[in-house]
Amino acid sequence: KPEKFLGKLVSELLPVADTVLDIDNKSITHRPDLWCHFGFAREIAAIYRRALHYEPLQTKAPPSKRGIESYKIEIRNKAALGYCGLSADGIKVGPSPLWLRARLASVGQKSISNIVDASNYVMLELAQPNHAFDRQKLNCKTIAVDTASKGIKVNTLDDESTDVPENSVLILAEGGSRKSHPVAVGGIIGGSETAISQGTTEIFLESATFPRELIRRTLSRLPNRTDSAVRFEKGQDPAKMVPGLKRLAQVISKLCPEATFGSVVKAGDSTGKRNK
Repeated sequence: KPEKFLGKLVSELLPVADTVLDIDNKSITHRPDLWCHFGFAREIAAIYRRALHYEPLQTKAPPSKRGIESYKIEIRNKAALGYCGLSADGIKVGPSPLWLRARLASVGQKSISNIVDASNYVMLELAQPNHAFDRQKLNCKTIAVDTASKGIKVNTLDDESTDVPENSVLILAEGGSRKSHPVAVGGIIGGSETAISQGTTEIFLESATFPRELIRRTLSRLPNRTDSAVRFEKGQDPAKMVPGLKRLAQVISKLCPEATFGSVVKAGDSTGKRNK
């Protein structure tokens, strides 16, 4: 109701305190840990010998519930340093609350939906890119991370049919009613066929660490310099992979209180040699 906002300070309604920092661009270029808010907070705390008030890397995942569909995860041709995921049911996709929209707007991010906004929020907070798939659209038993052969196309989130360069990282859905098919260009952009939509109720959350040399090589041949890609090409700490997934699940649990979550699933040991 609009009347409940009358007479209140804007600072009370929008939980955003503007702070202007003069940041040396070279620091960001050569310090991938500074490509996020927490990275700068940790750096400033270390310089001034102050304690951190909040440690997102120590976030606990929401309680897991049995019976939620999970996937087997495989890494092939050393296409990833690590890959983990977590499934959730009872998702309700809709507009994000005001606090989330305001925080994203303060750094120039457009609000899309609560699930996509949560994904972007955690990436900006931790510099750990992630992705959310619609589980019903995945329709598979195994999530495979592999390198692309020649002639692969992926219908990507930018509404393009993207020709994936050879040896790029691919995320594949396998073992369902369809043959193995690519659902994302790993570390760069997701596929439109498994995108989150208004009707999504079941999701699979991805968090991974991809070799920066593979991401850089793909970016030199594709125009998709996404927020995820520019972080992965700098190299990300694999130790953030699981905490980043738990943090994303925690944020989504606040946005969707009725949602139930499965357990974190990790890839087994990767085998094989990376393609040249």
